[in-house]
Amino acid sequence: MFLNSRKLPHLLGIDLSSSAIKVVEMSLSNQGYKIEHYGVEPLPSNALGDKLMLDVESTGEAIRRAVKKSGSRLKKAAVAVGGAQIITTTIVLPGELDEQEMNDQIALQLDQHIALPQEEVSYDFEVRGPNKSDPTQVDVLLVTTRREYVDKRQAALEIAGLTATIVDVEAHALDLASRLLERQMPNQGTQKLVAIADFGATLTTLCLRYDHQLAYYRDQAFGGKLLTEEIMRYYGLSFEEAGLSKRRGGLPSSYQKEVLEPFMDEMVKHIKNFYRQYQETNSNNQKLDQIQVCGGCGQIPGVAAYIERQIGIPTVTANPLLSLTLANQPKAMHIEQDTSTLMIAMGLAMRSFS
Repeated sequence: MFLNSRKLPHLLGIDLSSSAIKVVEMSLSNQGYKIEHYGVEPLPSNALGDKLMLDVESTGEAIRRAVKKSGSRLKKAAVAVGGAQIITTTIVLPGELDEQEMNDQIALQLDQHIALPQEEVSYDFEVRGPNKSDPTQVDVLLVTTRREYVDKRQAALEIAGLTATIVDVEAHALDLASRLLERQMPNQGTQKLVAIADFGATLTTLCLRYDHQLAYYRDQAFGGKLLTEEIMRYYGLSFEEAGLSKRRGGLPSSYQKEVLEPFMDEMVKHIKNFYRQYQETNSNNQKLDQIQVCGGCGQIPGVAAYIERQIGIPTVTANPLLSLTLANQPKAMHIEQDTSTLMIAMGLAMRSFS
């Protein structure tokens, strides 16, 4: 995590997507996770572009409105960066180093792995396991981003009256939230390879989990905004009209075959490409056991069944509510309609307990 308080307070998970701010507060007891509060606030189109924060002020004000809608009183938050803002690379280090020694070694080598001055970079790392060629060494995943991306998120939260305690990676937050999906997985995920595909407005985050662990992830520049733009072009609507028609229905009968199915074919291509990339980097030829789709595009009626027919892999719409209880407030706000879009926000809120 690019920003991390070692002793974690109770955190508000805030997903800064390209189209909306999503806020989730969770609690954990012997009965499991509970959603205490949540809120969703549309984001001005000029505020965030492909996860790049273009307008800190309007983003901060949207966060303030989302938190007010949610009813949460928490002041410390977890947010994330993703997409083209993230650069990952695998490096090899001696296996006997402890965490601090690894951090020191990476800091010394950082200039070899990035093309930016070290003072402009935030980074984090994760030990992935023994190196196959030399078991005395370990493979370490190095994740870097520009420091300004972290700074802008902190500034937007400050405008909203909040403090950024954690700035995480979106794929890691999605992986953490995927624990809530294990009831839907074959054998509850044990010894199974499952793909989680979160299709957002402009960015798709894909994670592969094997035996309850993150095995591989990628972000791809693709999302529901493309479908909205195609509806605009095909039917001569404004962007706002196309968005409403996409959500509420009422489009001509040609929509399914001429517009929606070609878009779902693109969703299929992105999942196939992701799985092929994984196979190219791993020699174990592990069979994919299930696909779970979430995000705004995961709400398209029939999309899971369509993907399953095209790929031939069992596919379901992710439903974290199977592993959650709800406080009265989220029930009143019909969270069931939004649940598949809240995965990253829930994963960030779950940092309170990890």
